[in-house]
Formats: sequence, structure tokens, C-alpha cells
Amino acid sequence: MDFSARTVACPKGFSNHSFHIITPILEADYVINICKLKTHAMTGYSGGIKNLFGVIPGLEKPQMHYLWPNLHDFSRMLLELAQTVSPQLTIIDAIDAMEGNGPTGGTSHPLYMLLAARDLYTQDYFAANLMGIAPMKIEMIRQAVEAGLARPSEIALIGDAVPENLTPFQMPDTKKLDFTGNVPGFLQKPFLFFAQRLMKSYPQVNRDKCVGCGRCAESCPAHVIKIENKKAKFRKKGCISCFCCQEMCPVKAISVKKAL
Repeated sequence: MDFSARTVACPKGFSNHSFHIITPILEADYVINICKLKTHAMTGYSGGIKNLFGVIPGLEKPQMHYLWPNLHDFSRMLLELAQTVSPQLTIIDAIDAMEGNGPTGGTSHPLYMLLAARDLYTQDYFAANLMGIAPMKIEMIRQAVEAGLARPSEIALIGDAVPENLTPFQMPDTKKLDFTGNVPGFLQKPFLFFAQRLMKSYPQVNRDKCVGCGRCAESCPAHVIKIENKKAKFRKKGCISCFCCQEMCPVKAISVKKAL
């Protein structure tokens, strides 16, 4: 298999000047983007746009998290990456989707559906609605709508009807603990400025579950995790709350805790 990657220039006006993308994607005649529908600890939702983060070589993903620690900036990066890759078809597997502490620590929430579209941005808007998630509360989808990439007014469903009585998905702990959305819009910026440190979410390890495998430390872009006495030890200072550690933990030993 080809594990190499090449640097590709981005269109003018992008915040990212280039991306380092795996060679098989760059040499493909036709790119089909296939993903699972699930909630996500950092972005809230994971579908077609977020799945394309997979074209970045594995060990470089933590670097991207460190480069864009803010959710707004990270979401903008994901949109620019999606536009750079520009897959011809995106298939979302929602037969057995995931809710809760996704993308790996959640639980099953089957929808028994397959979604296929050429327009992955509008498709993500539609899929978030299926999960009972307000699409405009998902930063990357909101940015896609504002940029004219996602066009919810043009959604046309072809094929089987959407099943009735769909139940809302459980959100990740990171989002359930975030009550800033209840603050009036005109107060949100000053409120967040003063409260962001007090309400910041941090990963917390359950030492009884931790097996000391080191996957969390390997995946931490800020290098604030180390293994001591066969257990993971976290340092709050420097943590960017990307929750890569929670995503990579094979035994679900990492939960979310607020600073306050």
C-alpha cells in the first residue's frame, strides 16, 4: 500500500495555504467519501465533512488540532479541506449510527438508512436534522450554510421516505455540559470571554478503567499526557480540549469534566 503524502496548494482566500494529503486520494480518478453517522466530542456532529479529515496522514492529525485548537477555526479548516478534496460522491452509513461520546466511545443508535449525495455540505445539514440536532448549532455546518456551500432550501429526497418517529441522539458529554447556547446572542461574546476558562471542558481519566496503553499520550497534540505507574496522567495546563485522547482510548476510560 502507498502510505506517502504530498502537499497540495489551496485556492486563494483560504486560511490554509496548503494541505498534506495522502497520495492515493490525489491520484484517484473518482473519490467516494464513505462515513458513519455519529456524534463527536469536539465538533458535536460527524458526517461527510468531518470524515475527510481522514485524508490527512495519521500522525499529522494531532498537529492540525494543535494548529487550530478553536472550534470555529478547526471547523473552517475542515470546510477548506473538504473543498480541496472535493469528493464526487459521499455516502453516510446511518444503518447503525452512534450517539453519545463519539466518535469511538458512544453507543448504538440505528436509523436503518443509507444517505448518498454529490453535495456533502447539504447532506450533512439533512443528516444532522435526522439526529434531532439543529444544524446551525454545528459550527462547520453553520459555516457551510453562510458560505453558500450548504443549500438547505434545495434539499430533495429521492428514494425511500424518512422513517417516522425518529428519536433525538444523545449528545457527547462535552456538549451536554455546555450551557452557553442559552445565553442571549448579544451577551454571548462577552460572556464567553470571561467564562471560557471557568467552563472549559477537560478530559478526565478513570484510573480503575485505564490500562496504561499510552494511546491517549500518543494522540495528544499538546503533549500534556504521560504514563506513570501504568496509568495515564493528565495536565490541564496546555490542554486544548480536542478530546483526541477520548477518541483513541480503547477502554473508554476518559470522560469529560468542566473546570468549574
